[in-house]
Amino acid sequence: MTSSTAVPTAPPIDANLPAASAAAESWNGTTSTARLRALAEMRDE
Repeated sequence: MTSSTAVPTAPPIDANLPAASAAAESWNGTTSTARLRALAEMRDE
């Protein structure tokens, strides 16, 4: 088995971010929201 066989099974990280954020927020609540807000502020600068 080569590593190339595993590539199609894993979606790109960027594609995973929205789902990961939503999942984290569902069980992590305000901590996730605060983290996302901090990330948004970092992107803004």
